[in-house]
Amino acid sequence: MIKLDIQERDGFLIMKDFPKNCIFNKVRTGCGATTIALTNDENYIIAVPTTELIENKCYPAKDTNGNVKFWKKHERRAGLSPVVDHLFGLYGNFTLELKKKLKDYLSSVGVKKIICTYDKIDKLMEFINPKDFKLTIDEYHNFLKQYSFRDKAINGVLAHFKEFKSYCFLSATPIPNNLKPAIFNNIPEYIANWNTIDDITVYPYHTNKPYMVAAKFIKTYQAKGCLNVNDIESEEAYFFINSVTEIKAILKQTQLTEDDYRLSVLTILRTEELWKDILYQALLTLPRSSISSLPNHLRAWTSILKQDYVL
Repeated sequence: MIKLDIQERDGFLIMKDFPKNCIFNKVRTGCGATTIALTNDENYIIAVPTTELIENKCYPAKDTNGNVKFWKKHERRAGLSPVVDHLFGLYGNFTLELKKKLKDYLSSVGVKKIICTYDKIDKLMEFINPKDFKLTIDEYHNFLKQYSFRDKAINGVLAHFKEFKSYCFLSATPIPNNLKPAIFNNIPEYIANWNTIDDITVYPYHTNKPYMVAAKFIKTYQAKGCLNVNDIESEEAYFFINSVTEIKAILKQTQLTEDDYRLSVLTILRTEELWKDILYQALLTLPRSSISSLPNHLRAWTSILKQDYVL
């Protein structure tokens, strides 16, 4: 792993571009890495794992004047961003209408920025000359975790990434060397050398009605646009909840409509997939030599993982 001296300010990357043809460990999440590809003067395709990430970029929480903007569900759709210059969001069904929008966008004047889900890389190839574009694959560690149920989308990226002008696999939690698929073996890996380190402070909140606390926070955001904790101002909130009942209670208490929030649901297709993901996370902490000492039933799972996660 090669240390890379970076340009930074207030915890954000301010580089003009990424290093070429590499894996880039940005170390920090939320440091503005994809913003580099979205705002420089290069033609870029940014491949991301979820549609939510695309909508967050194409339909940001603030407009060009810095005013808070709540985008309704029917306003968020694939195509040219109404706010961010030259940005095209490609996700969902690749309809004839969307293909026409893409063709019109590609034939227009100016720098091109396409942010798409992994599965659209293969479909994009018939519309572009890849040598005209740089490629960034964001959150690429998902390749290993999700291969068993997204193999077609991931294989589409792996089949074409070397055809682009340059490529960069981006993550704050890159795939460990002992689990790295063979296709990454000869790709150099850089790690961002940050001069400053953020301290993370956890503030415990004791309550027997967590949905009421969450509702209280949401109402504060609704009224003031932010939440202030110990003189630290937060403009966004993320709630991780493992209960549909609690989610329903929060929505009822705050009277939020589907236009006021975005709900990301982790769906495990089969119990088997859940156990494989749990074991995968556990294996990340184990040296290869220790796998042979696992109980028989867990060693059987490692065999499945080697096949499904290309270990």
